[in-house]
Amino acid sequence: MIDAAAHWTRAAAAIAARKYEEAYDHLRILAGVVDRIDFEYEEWIRALLDVCRHLGRWRQVAACAAYLGTTEGGS
Repeated sequence: MIDAAAHWTRAAAAIAARKYEEAYDHLRILAGVVDRIDFEYEEWIRALLDVCRHLGRWRQVAACAAYLGTTEGGS
């Protein structure tokens, strides 16, 4: 079983420390968790979008933005 709270805490800490690869790893795990309420899952996807933007992973940015129904991905 995935400890979502632990992954989210680690991802947030990695983002704060600008360790985007590390944050990406945790957020990708969280993206696979489908039994969460929408606002929590969307928070994870917004964070993943931001991390992917920092890493230049534009396909993932586009996928996250499409899920969120926005054009906030940018380039």
